[in-house]
Amino acid sequence: QDLVPSSFLSELRRIVEVPELHPPAFKPYTQAELDRWIGAACSAPVGDERGAALRTVVRNRIRAEGPEGLRDLLRRIEILDRRTRSEEWTPYEGVLRAPEILRGLRRHFDRRYPFSITQLETYARCPFAFFLQRVLRVVPLEEVEQDLTALERGDLLHRIVYRFYAEGEVPVTLANVDEARARIRAIAEEEMQEGFLLGGFFYEVEKRRIAQDSADGRPCLLSRFVDQEAEEEDRARPRLFELSFGGYRNMGATDAYSSPEPYRLRGMVNGVPMEVAITGKIDRIDRTEDGRFVVLDYKTGRLYVRGEDILTGLSLQLPIYLLAAEEMLRERVGISAEPVAGGYYHLRSIREVGKTAFFGDAGAQGEVFGKKKGSTLLPGKRSSLSFREALDQSKGFVLQYVRGIQEGRFHPTTLDREKACTYCEYDGICRMDPERARRVTEGIQER
Repeated sequence: QDLVPSSFLSELRRIVEVPELHPPAFKPYTQAELDRWIGAACSAPVGDERGAALRTVVRNRIRAEGPEGLRDLLRRIEILDRRTRSEEWTPYEGVLRAPEILRGLRRHFDRRYPFSITQLETYARCPFAFFLQRVLRVVPLEEVEQDLTALERGDLLHRIVYRFYAEGEVPVTLANVDEARARIRAIAEEEMQEGFLLGGFFYEVEKRRIAQDSADGRPCLLSRFVDQEAEEEDRARPRLFELSFGGYRNMGATDAYSSPEPYRLRGMVNGVPMEVAITGKIDRIDRTEDGRFVVLDYKTGRLYVRGEDILTGLSLQLPIYLLAAEEMLRERVGISAEPVAGGYYHLRSIREVGKTAFFGDAGAQGEVFGKKKGSTLLPGKRSSLSFREALDQSKGFVLQYVRGIQEGRFHPTTLDREKACTYCEYDGICRMDPERARRVTEGIQER
């Protein structure tokens, strides 16, 4: 298929003489593909043409590298064979067994190590990705973006909304909505002037999208947010903002009731006592007069969480934040409060503003939370678990994941590639084999 000519190459050819490049007449192979072919040739029947080719490869290897090259070749074939034929995960697939390595993992990821929810969810979806990211510290190259990155845009909106509630009248009502609109737009302009990395055209585009109503009366994103707050019908109203537990780099502003100490989960895994330290920051807590509360997390990007993800341990943020908030309200604020729901508050675009998804107690739906039409995740309707049992189950998932980390279990994901690999930063260096994962998983379940 013909491609559009590169203007850069055309200009380069005009200035200097550039030789024509032609694709090689042979197909290039990676080292792994060569090893796989050699392994297959080793087991080929007598008389197979691959046998003669194999002898040529071995002769060339010995000629080029000597006996050491042959030993290296045979070692790689052995590793490939064990990775392919074993009925369980091997050390060559991330299941570490060396005693000194396991001791090092237990020392590093002990009760003092501050886990984030993102780290734990990464392990839940793919232990090998966690291994690359947090053990080997393999950092993917960042792509250069001309406008705000998703993270920068999210941080900007978080700062604006935090100041809006921390510095002003709460709650927003239909009576004070015009004043609230003007105040949040003023805060946005201050934040964008102080912390905006771009100028000129990009600044004006973001300003119009986020904080400037159009001339014909169409609201900007933040005006839509204020309108949503003024029209809110849920009994739980905004009370705490950016409540943090534990500290981390670039944490930003936090609520006065925040704690420098991480939230600690305790329990047993296979008879072994466990204690896990978790750091995080809750964007917002809405509370009723009778003490029930809802945790909200602002989302400025796409929302991929589904109800079954929470119930199967792939999504931990809402249940663990609810448990952390319950403890902090009791110990830091001095009130006995009951968690009834956690939800996501979308701040993505003018058309996507509002509370869009909840994980909560069915008995409080339509009163404390979820009165407006929206997506609701209710474990009481999706499984036999009560809301409190679902919270405790998420706690159990965290303890199991940390135990797996301490025991060196970093095999590739056993989930469908669409669920675990679509946005993986390490897809280019992973040897994820869905058929291999299926065989190992089925063998473990049978045993």
